[in-house]
Amino acid sequence: MNPKSHHPLRHHAEQIVLEQKLVLPQNLDSMSAEEIRAVIHELYVHEIELELQNDELQKTQLELEKTQERYMDLYDFAPVGYVTLDEKGIIREANLTAGIILSRDRNLLIN
Repeated sequence: MNPKSHHPLRHHAEQIVLEQKLVLPQNLDSMSAEEIRAVIHELYVHEIELELQNDELQKTQLELEKTQERYMDLYDFAPVGYVTLDEKGIIREANLTAGIILSRDRNLLIN
């Protein structure tokens, strides 16, 4: 059995196929060998394209994580106190300096 067949995305895709009642063309038996080869070729190309897109998404995610870590380091270790407030004015984040200035553990400032 194909290890990809148990992947949650595969299961989700199969559900969509069933819900949309997508089926093989009725004329599949009447297709020539050349037409079948062309369809298989397109499927291979599509599979490789999806793998390349997946690789790009993974690279982008890693870059995003690195950027987020850099932001958090700048935020956490800034020489000035920073707090992040939500729309109601409730503290959602506080950096280390804010905790020092307010003489509180920064985790106690949240909420």
